[in-house]
Amino acid sequence: MKNNCVTSALSNLFIATSLCISAYATGMDSNETSDQDKRAGFYSTIKTTDLCKIDEAVEKFMQDNAVPGMAIALVARPQMPIIWSKGYGVKSLDDGGKVTKNTIFWQASVSKAVMGTAIAKALESGILNLDQKVQNLLAGGYFELDNPGSQPITLQHLVTHRSGIKDFEDAYQCSFYINHGDGTHTKLLDLVAPGACPADSPIDLAGFLGAYLDRDGEFYDFENNFGAQVPGQKYEYSNIGGALAGYSLELASGFSLADYAQREIFTPLGMNNTSWKLSELNPDKIARPHYQLNGNLTPLPLYDLATWPDGGLRSSAYDMATFLATIMNDGKLASGNRGPRILEADSVAQMLTPIAGNFGIFWYTSSSYYNGEDHRIVGHNGGDPGSFSYLFFNPVEEVGVIFMGNTDHNGISESSFDMLLATLLETTSGLPTAKP
Repeated sequence: MKNNCVTSALSNLFIATSLCISAYATGMDSNETSDQDKRAGFYSTIKTTDLCKIDEAVEKFMQDNAVPGMAIALVARPQMPIIWSKGYGVKSLDDGGKVTKNTIFWQASVSKAVMGTAIAKALESGILNLDQKVQNLLAGGYFELDNPGSQPITLQHLVTHRSGIKDFEDAYQCSFYINHGDGTHTKLLDLVAPGACPADSPIDLAGFLGAYLDRDGEFYDFENNFGAQVPGQKYEYSNIGGALAGYSLELASGFSLADYAQREIFTPLGMNNTSWKLSELNPDKIARPHYQLNGNLTPLPLYDLATWPDGGLRSSAYDMATFLATIMNDGKLASGNRGPRILEADSVAQMLTPIAGNFGIFWYTSSSYYNGEDHRIVGHNGGDPGSFSYLFFNPVEEVGVIFMGNTDHNGISESSFDMLLATLLETTSGLPTAKP
């Protein structure tokens, strides 16, 4: 189920290193209960046998895969949601600091599930429609979309990864950069391959997309950036296409995706530890990504992403659980007789229902084997240099799972991720409050 979101020289350096992680595991974060927790229902206690099963699975996963820190969250009974969350390990091997349910992690491609929700809101509001031609939105703007034959690409093509736009890794990995806060930046790839990226290549969204998609751009490569098929014909996962979808929302609404999501999703749900903007988050709460450099598992500087809609969201396990509980409850965060609604039920159904292949509006349908059978699950996962994230729910059993960590995803087998996801789903499905 793992998406091939980025395979860069950074992530290919990963060599699994055994770490003694379990000693750092935090207790359940009941001492951090806040108004936000109360709005989401109540903070459930899991019985000791289930807690031990969860701890054993997570700590084994961390030790086997050299994960300094992780946070998980389980969601059940979305009509009056129970959200249980726990942190394990440390935010940084250099600076320490225990991971809690409110620790902020890089979300990688799970960002697309949140972007999909923002797009669904824009569709509901009449700002966008799925048949909208992206070239029309770009007309007269910063750059042109020079795909083969100038074939029309629609928003639907972008959200289902059938636009014909491909991720050429030599260029895409140059979208990761370290902002020094003084008007200068360093490309993240320079840490392992100095000079591999042009020092002055754009780091803003429109600039990078123009450099990649416009024939006059420095990253434009007709054969490597585009497929030969007409848009809509073939599935090919595309981060660049995802970023273009986020930019399309900005062109149609007049608000950046970051600001639109803040207004329509994060603020109504009380997601105070979530943003696409690093400057809006408490740096003391952020977990640092880690990767192998010169044989040592090394914390990375906090980096940014020029194509940020496709993977640059930062959030906590608890915030993402609040978000997932809302989606599971047809767009409303239930709390007694009150609670904010971010989407109408019909919009949620449109977003989650596959349009082409197994993709709806960036959310996709997959399966997980537990309790002796395959179960249909819906959500997204992701991985970028030094980080990974998973967000899935079972719509029949009405249970959901989130987990995130701060080590490189390419050093971890897909079967390891699948096993952890299945264990957590199985445990959540066994809770007395879950739907029978």
